[in-house]
Amino acid sequence: FYCATAMDGINIMNELMSGAGDSALLDSNLQKLRARYERAQRRTQEDRKLIESLPRRKISFDNYRLPERPCFDPEVVRIPLIDFRERLDKRTLFSLNWRFGGKSAREKQGTSPEHLEDLFLEWTEKAHTNAWLQPQGIMAIFPCQSRGDEVVVFDPRESQKELARFDFDLVIGAGKEDTVCAAQYFRPEDTGLLDAVGIQISSTGPQIDEQLEHFKEEGDSEAALLLQGLSDRIAEDFAEYLHGLLRARVGLEGTNAGTRWSPGYPAITHTANNEKIHELLNAHSRIGVSITEAGEFSPTGTTAAIVSFHPDARYS
Repeated sequence: FYCATAMDGINIMNELMSGAGDSALLDSNLQKLRARYERAQRRTQEDRKLIESLPRRKISFDNYRLPERPCFDPEVVRIPLIDFRERLDKRTLFSLNWRFGGKSAREKQGTSPEHLEDLFLEWTEKAHTNAWLQPQGIMAIFPCQSRGDEVVVFDPRESQKELARFDFDLVIGAGKEDTVCAAQYFRPEDTGLLDAVGIQISSTGPQIDEQLEHFKEEGDSEAALLLQGLSDRIAEDFAEYLHGLLRARVGLEGTNAGTRWSPGYPAITHTANNEKIHELLNAHSRIGVSITEAGEFSPTGTTAAIVSFHPDARYS
């Protein structure tokens, strides 16, 4: 079923369970799905035409500078949750991860800001005390070059030894004036110069899975939602924290220079790139993160990213 919000989903489930108007409900949902599919098809065709007709963006490296030796081996970073919680994006945690919605939705539900703040303090304290969630991650910087729409990663000790290749997608630029591929923000091999690529994984540790399963077995879906949502928020905000540390390593501390791309999103759709990140950082032995054949991480809140330090780098 298509549901605009979590509350819509609950309402639909209630109607289905009651058995009232099943046929009309199914017909209405089918029409919504068809309309969404047709819109997606039109969008795909329009985008294909634009990608074929628009010029590719020109990227300059004239003012791009890096330290002489920016690369370093994978490092594990851990911060106790009780210390990291001040860095959490509570607004997104409440509205998205915990699914309370925006201000108007909360007012209708009778959910006060004080209640949300109490929940935040309660669950961060619980998760810390019981070691359910442990903000952690791995980061490294490798030498690299771009080859077409790929970024080739090399061994820091043997600059000619290839370790991995990340394949990026060509996307329509903001304003629909050009197209761009994230690989363009890394020095191309024909320059003869090596660039640097940041690689990172953030997670809350594998121990969360056992506790989530415990809540589900007890039928405590609310606790499972709150813990999973908090885990997802921590992983995202820890990714931003690691990104800041990587920027500092190349002399860009306190700036927004460059950007990071996570596999599975439009700029780098192939989740197989997650496997390459996982292997480069040896994430299983270092922080207990595993990966499936489909390129999905466990625990589910885990995020991975590839970082460019080029000042003009952006998603589109």
